[in-house]
Amino acid sequence: GVSFGAMPTHGAGTTYKRMRAGMSGEGGVFDQWITNPILGDTAEDLVPVVANASGPLELFPAGAYGDDWLRVRWIDAQGQEQMEVLDVQRAICDPTCWWRVVNPEWVNPAKQRRQRASFEATRRRLCVAATFHTRLAPARLLENSHALYGDDSKQMTWGNVTWLCERPIPSSANPDPCTWSLVSDDAAGTIRVRSGDGEFELKLQAPSDAGDGTVPAERSGAKAPVDGCIWKQAGYAHQEVYQVDQALSATLYAMIRMDQKLHP
Repeated sequence: GVSFGAMPTHGAGTTYKRMRAGMSGEGGVFDQWITNPILGDTAEDLVPVVANASGPLELFPAGAYGDDWLRVRWIDAQGQEQMEVLDVQRAICDPTCWWRVVNPEWVNPAKQRRQRASFEATRRRLCVAATFHTRLAPARLLENSHALYGDDSKQMTWGNVTWLCERPIPSSANPDPCTWSLVSDDAAGTIRVRSGDGEFELKLQAPSDAGDGTVPAERSGAKAPVDGCIWKQAGYAHQEVYQVDQALSATLYAMIRMDQKLHP
């Protein structure tokens, strides 16, 4: 049997956030002073590893996660708030669009062989990961399996990822955000875009979905395809799942149930 703990069943929007802003703004004081700088405080530091490794890219949202999780919000020249869902497939395939998954210049800073480390190689890895998720989608429930996941409003998570323009965009700007062009990117979640004869700033917003700080509960964690128990828990971050008694107790219970099913 199998016991899943804090599994990103269909990925996590956190993956996109980290590929655009690194680990900045995540975790507590220890993370922000010690862990995050090691992993990569900015996307420019983090991407050379993540974009060239298939494992982390399998955490990119796919399958039953949905296609409406990447969004932009802005205030138009009339003072009305607007929101639009961004095309995730274009973000994966088009390195020129401002909401792209990754900056091509960050993928291969050492200028190694481009067939192995490039935007195109990262795109292929993401497509392979998406195919992997698609093939898993129709699979039946896993027999003799159980799962636990975090659904904690104190461990806010990027289920949806939103770019926000905090000030009204210029009156000359095109109201279609897909026409805006990228001017600059600080690799920490703030970019400048141009439309018409004006420039304005967009920022990645803080996480707004309950989860475990990495995996969103509703879009991913709760969707484990198991035929046994699924425990919804709170009180720990993703990486701490097996350091707390409630998760260990649920796992022990799952192991006993698995053994009982095999040896009635």
